[in-house]
Amino acid sequence: KRKFGYYALPVLWRDELVARFDTRLDRSSDTLRLLGMWLEDEALADDPEFAAAFGQGIERFGRFLSARSIDASGVPQVSIRRRLESITFD
Repeated sequence: KRKFGYYALPVLWRDELVARFDTRLDRSSDTLRLLGMWLEDEALADDPEFAAAFGQGIERFGRFLSARSIDASGVPQVSIRRRLESITFD
């Protein structure tokens, strides 16, 4: 009865575990796919500081993996998904 993805990673923010996310790198297109995101407190989805910090972290993660694009369709929180979709890997 798995609640999170197989390879869900923790999100630490302000010294607290605030979320988990699951990703996969599609090597054929070098696309970082976010398969899911689970917040410990859904109110955090409306926090612009968190969205910016999470976006910056995902951007760094994507660069580390040499991703060329991002697919955030698996993120149910609209404000966070919009921030992620604005990421470009030049």
